[in-house]
Amino acid sequence: MKQWKVGDVVRLLTGGPNMTVNGFYHEQEGVEGVFVHCLWFSGTELKEGRFRPDTLEAVPETDKPATSPP
Repeated sequence: MKQWKVGDVVRLLTGGPNMTVNGFYHEQEGVEGVFVHCLWFSGTELKEGRFRPDTLEAVPETDKPATSPP
């Protein structure tokens, strides 16, 4: 199982938006295990969700948007 860290850019194995790992939970709704808390934008709206680590993949550098220098 991949060990994610805060700040990693990931997406679901089934596709979807790029998401940023924001933290971790050790249980969700009575289900045991570790969950990855992710944030992403849908237009201008900030979304969040919790996912099992094995349902995520790293986003390749070539698929990440370019950032502007400060």
